[in-house]
Amino acid sequence: MEHTPPRLAYGVNAVMLMEYIIPSLHIETPTDMTVRRALEEGIVQLEELEEECLGPDEEIQQGNLKIQELMNERVRLREKSTMVEEEVKNLEKGIKDFFYKKTLVIKQDAHDYVEEFGDYH
Repeated sequence: MEHTPPRLAYGVNAVMLMEYIIPSLHIETPTDMTVRRALEEGIVQLEELEEECLGPDEEIQQGNLKIQELMNERVRLREKSTMVEEEVKNLEKGIKDFFYKKTLVIKQDAHDYVEEFGDYH
């Protein structure tokens, strides 16, 4: 599609009189545009418009795919953070168990010492 001043300024082509779109004998003689040629040009323009109209749909589909990818990534990150939280809880439990067992061993050693040697004061 050619770039006309109205298209560059306003984003649309200038409105043509109906006589130019479907030429009459009044217009056909000075412009040398036959009805067949006018119809062929109209078909070409319609095909170009159809191609332009398909562009935004493809952009919307690409945008939807990008949104879907981002949502999937967000879900994966959420799953990973849940796994990390579970690992931290397991580590905390393991540390608590370790110190609890060590405390029991120390208490048992202290109890055995008191029984064997008496009060340590």
